[in-house]
Amino acid sequence: MDAAYLEGLLKEGSPTVNPEAYWDTKAEDFYLSQRAFESSGPPKPLTLLQDKGIFRKEGTALDIGCGAGRYSLHLAQMFGHVTLTDISEKMLNYAKMSLEEQSVRNANYVKLDWESADLAGIGWENKFDFVFASMCPAIRSRKGLEKMSQASRYACAVTQFVQIEDSLSEVIIQSAGIEKSKLPGNNRDAAYALFSLVWMMGYLPEIAYIQDKSQREVTVEQALQSHSPRLAGAVRAQGMDMAEIIASAATNGELTIANNSTLAVIYWKK
Repeated sequence: MDAAYLEGLLKEGSPTVNPEAYWDTKAEDFYLSQRAFESSGPPKPLTLLQDKGIFRKEGTALDIGCGAGRYSLHLAQMFGHVTLTDISEKMLNYAKMSLEEQSVRNANYVKLDWESADLAGIGWENKFDFVFASMCPAIRSRKGLEKMSQASRYACAVTQFVQIEDSLSEVIIQSAGIEKSKLPGNNRDAAYALFSLVWMMGYLPEIAYIQDKSQREVTVEQALQSHSPRLAGAVRAQGMDMAEIIASAATNGELTIANNSTLAVIYWKK
């Protein structure tokens, strides 16, 4: 098995522009999406990992590429302390806003380029009980995964969509003429590559799949918030208005969205 081949699978679809500037442009969309999911409880990957005994209640957690804080908000409730990192200052600002709106105080925020970070130099070797990354480009290499293990003293986990589809996304994609291959998610090869690289590192990774085949009723505003992080940039690139597309698909301001997704959760202990 060739690590370079596996890393090539992980780099497909990754941003080719300056990563900080790229994620800065997405920060507000991520925050609005975060607001749409606030009342839905802990994300399923975290409850799965908690049930597997991966978490230590009084321990510390690190969220790499935290975005607007969707996972960090709940990690702060599951651990004694959580550290949020992101390459984007705007993402970190929105994450801090998200957590402070929920009165979270056991968190700190560090602007960090994970790929170039010197963990020994900043005192992060074996510092955290649990190290987590969800759909984060910075860990999509053997080096990025090795640094996760370097920062952890107990366990690590990453998530990767194998399939992500829903009825509203299909309407938006078709209306805007977007190529599906350019969208994040729907990447079986990435899940395979992440698992294989961790195996090559000498660990015994485990993998679990979370499937969602459900329907939900949402308003136009909620739909815009939940779908903006993944699709808004591609729609704008086509010179179209996503709000108008969603509104045209609604009936009396509401939509029924049918979901069909599979999320891989890959986790390992040191």
